Amino acid sequence: MGILGLMTYITRHSDIYLQNYSLHDTFLVIDGNSVASQLYSREAKGNCCFGGDYDKYAWCVSNFFDELLKCNITPLIIIDGGSEDKKLSTIYKRTKDRVRTACGMTPQKQARTQLFPLLLKEVFKNTVKQKGIKCAQSLFEADDDIASVAKILNCPVLSFDSDFYIFDVMYIPFNTLDFGVVKNPNGNGFMKNCKVYKIDNFLSRFPGMDKTVMPLAATLLGNDYINRSTFKDFFSTLRLSKTSKRRYNEQQRRIEATFRWLQKQSLDSAIAIVLSKLDQKKRKQILEIMEMVINGYLIASPRMLYPLGFSNDYINHLMRGMPNKPYKFQQDINNLKIKEEPKADDESDLSCSEDDSPSEELEIVKPENESHLYSLAPKWFIEEFNAAHFPSYFIDMLTRQLYVCPVQVEDFSHPTCINISLKILRVIFKLLSAGTTNSNVLEYVARSNVTNITTYKLQCEDHIFFCKFPSLSQLRALPLIIRKQILDNTLGISDNLLNEFPPEWRLYIATAKYWINEADAPFRTNCHLYALLFVMLYHVIDRKAGFHRSQSYFERKYGQHLKMLYQHRNNTMLYSPAPNMPIFEALNRVDPDDCLLAIPFFLSNFIMDERLLMNPKKFHISSVHGFSLFQNALRHSTHLNALLGFPYQQTNVAELFNGTLIYNLYNNLKSRHDIDVYISTVLRNSPSLLQLFVSIMATIRSIFTEALETKINTGRRKKNRNRRKNDLHSDDNVLEDDDDFQNDVPYYDVNNRYAALNTHFY
Repeated sequence: MGILGLMTYITRHSDIYLQNYSLHDTFLVIDGNSVASQLYSREAKGNCCFGGDYDKYAWCVSNFFDELLKCNITPLIIIDGGSEDKKLSTIYKRTKDRVRTACGMTPQKQARTQLFPLLLKEVFKNTVKQKGIKCAQSLFEADDDIASVAKILNCPVLSFDSDFYIFDVMYIPFNTLDFGVVKNPNGNGFMKNCKVYKIDNFLSRFPGMDKTVMPLAATLLGNDYINRSTFKDFFSTLRLSKTSKRRYNEQQRRIEATFRWLQKQSLDSAIAIVLSKLDQKKRKQILEIMEMVINGYLIASPRMLYPLGFSNDYINHLMRGMPNKPYKFQQDINNLKIKEEPKADDESDLSCSEDDSPSEELEIVKPENESHLYSLAPKWFIEEFNAAHFPSYFIDMLTRQLYVCPVQVEDFSHPTCINISLKILRVIFKLLSAGTTNSNVLEYVARSNVTNITTYKLQCEDHIFFCKFPSLSQLRALPLIIRKQILDNTLGISDNLLNEFPPEWRLYIATAKYWINEADAPFRTNCHLYALLFVMLYHVIDRKAGFHRSQSYFERKYGQHLKMLYQHRNNTMLYSPAPNMPIFEALNRVDPDDCLLAIPFFLSNFIMDERLLMNPKKFHISSVHGFSLFQNALRHSTHLNALLGFPYQQTNVAELFNGTLIYNLYNNLKSRHDIDVYISTVLRNSPSLLQLFVSIMATIRSIFTEALETKINTGRRKKNRNRRKNDLHSDDNVLEDDDDFQNDVPYYDVNNRYAALNTHFY
């Protein structure tokens, strides 16, 4: 419902419309979708070409909210729900654009065109919930709900969306918010500097304009419900100074002219003039949409205050005195008599472009009917959706049996990664639709080639594992053990080995089992599995030794301590891990000093090799594809887990998956004849971590037997011998042999500045 070009228009006059603001000691309503994206784009600096550096992103999100809390700010996050019909064409277009972006993504291209990682929203929601920050989800588009909460609480909105220039709220554009905090000069504590937009500042440039006409401007200029070409005849009557043509483009001129015209109008008179320019047969329909849009901007609904944790009594107290009478146009729409204004000599007509030529059919998109959703979904589902437990596409599946699949970085020479999740999607869809729509066909939109998307149909049966699907209303009444069996059977877990792992790892391991079963052989080799399991160790290291991703900072802080540790380890005997030690025991025995000694290896692999920027041919999308399949399966297994009421503890993706690390490690492991010997060498100074990894591998060997036996062909390539030292991580340069590791010669990694330190003390 925002106005196309309004952000540019406001920026032109930012000295008038935006004023300095000190943010502290207040509620702050946060547009979750917008801020989650902005934090990734502006602060996370992750490598999207490898699938997502979720640990870095989670750290940025956590740090951002720590700063707000330090300023005694209470964040209230509201995120979007299901797609509305008015947005479907935009969603399809953006999906096509993202497909083009993802196709051929390289380290070079990611600096110019960004693609958000597949699990970004899950990581954002999980991070804020871990911090105890209140997060709620609207059933459909969240703009009205965000503005309503801000109005009722009389606090600012943080977003980066031009919609909030129309609402009568204090709006802080995200790009005006300073990094860091400063001391509050007017009192105790801290504050964040930013700029705030207030509608009164906007009106000061248009004396005489009433704020109630602002929503009408949104309807005329950028409304998603009515095609702008509908108002062609109206725009042809608007006049603007001829000199404005030299200052503004066509859309900017249209915005300026509309606001200049509204200076002289009340809301009733403005609507009357607009309707008078329309065919009488169209007026009633258009007026209904106008009234709906206007009331969406003017009337504050308290509905999202409930999932945000406010009590009934407090909400009733807040709502006293709030305007709640909806606007209704009172004139006879079939008998509108309008006096034409003469055109001044220095004014020109404002006509619409050829693209705005009206069609014979009136293009109107009706707003979503929430009552229809309430008739489909039980109360528990609505409450858990409002609590942001579920992904937004659950509403699309319920209301229109549709799923627009997210785009991710993958190898476009192979089938789309969504195929690996179709078994899970069948179960999700039938659990949602059984007893509601009773539909057996889910339409899903996914890439068909490098430039297009296609709508596919997924046939779903009424029965699951020889039993009829329970209805959605009955789902929560099922015992948890039954719901767990549904998930286990879907993922192909038929043993109790998961109990050997910590609860936070079990769904991750179960999804790995599903991925191994469903992926094609080239994308589920022993190297893939070793890499996926080995990166789990950084989760343990972060918890034991702290979060470290800066080599220079780590070197300054721990350099001397590491030298002492290396010297001490040099004087001790090599450790032989126990093959049958339980994982829980091994995990409890992990030594923080062992973690510090392992950090240099991980730090060197958290960084993208700069040679990939200079030579794009060294980047291999096939190395990413296997893990993109795993991510896709993990996304949908976590969503099914949520729908079933969390029979497993939800996976914290930020602690277990870093795309850059896994890419580097996988390409390193591909060159090893004996991966176990290589890992033993890497962790030779961290025996407790080595023991943990050995315990993990000993536990999972029985359920991953096939994958562990599927090896990559590492044939000898003597011509690459001289390039070995320079291209350890390149797919084009497979190592000829592993003599240095087989013969226990000291390990040296050219990409690791601490490797020389390790070698020196040996």
